[in-house]
Amino acid sequence: PEITADASMLNVLKSLPRAELKLFKALHELQNSLKAKHISYKSLASYLYPEKDYNSIRSTITQFILRLHTEGLVDKQRIGREAYTKLTPFGYKTIKNTKIQKVIKELEVNE
Repeated sequence: PEITADASMLNVLKSLPRAELKLFKALHELQNSLKAKHISYKSLASYLYPEKDYNSIRSTITQFILRLHTEGLVDKQRIGREAYTKLTPFGYKTIKNTKIQKVIKELEVNE
């Protein structure tokens, strides 16, 4: 069963556009480095696109997170007026998988 889990994880990631994969990886990096339970969409946006105004990319970030949420890789929630996201246990397991890390690196090299 472990092989099929790896294969399904790989298929999910290979189906994701590069920008969404980049956001997934960035979310993991931010959660780890900040030891945070969840990361605001704003923080994610300024980390990935420091040169852009949040309002100009808010819908893009929201779309990316929605797609990752649909694949079961991230959870999303609102706290007050802010939207937050975090890796799900499946998302965390996926990004920790060595085969998957290799795939992500290969995709980044081909950017």
